[in-house]
Amino acid sequence: AFPIQTASGYLLGSITRDITERKRIELERDTARQLFQKMFELSPVAIALSSVAERRIVDVNTATERLLGYSRAELIGQHSPAIDYWADPEERQHAFETLLAEGRIARYEFTFKTKSGRTGRALIFAELFEQQGEQYILSAFVDITELQSYREHLEELVAERTARLQQSLEDLRRFALLAADRELRIKELREENKRLREQLKAAGRDIL
Repeated sequence: AFPIQTASGYLLGSITRDITERKRIELERDTARQLFQKMFELSPVAIALSSVAERRIVDVNTATERLLGYSRAELIGQHSPAIDYWADPEERQHAFETLLAEGRIARYEFTFKTKSGRTGRALIFAELFEQQGEQYILSAFVDITELQSYREHLEELVAERTARLQQSLEDLRRFALLAADRELRIKELREENKRLREQLKAAGRDIL
């Protein structure tokens, strides 16, 4: 309420403004912010928030700490390229330029590097958004290192089985050729035996 007074301080009345709607909107905004923060923290997927203009890391969740081996304190406020978690700088630059041009990237596969130097493969999903006149990047990383290893192992198994199958087919082909050759030789021997018997019979008739 805003009081209305005379110059001598006599209260004439007051103006009251209903702020119920504003309070409701603020409450909904705070609730949504808290809900997002909980989802951000509890997500098993590594998530990072960074600014576009300065390319600084604004926030990361626990899953990001686990994936990269850096603590949140080591990451927040740092210049993104200075944190060497992209094994290939060219991949990083290409992803960043694609994001700026298209507003989002999805399933971009890249090689990441942890604080300890271990490397792995991951998929990144990122999107640009604006808040209070500034652009930010919300990124999510999915570690596919084990899946990649399994896929490579599966490909090796398939290649090994294919090689074995090809060898078996080759062995069968050779066996078939040998069998056919054996049958041919048996046939030739039979014909030769028949020819000799006929010659012996003819010789016997001549003697008699």
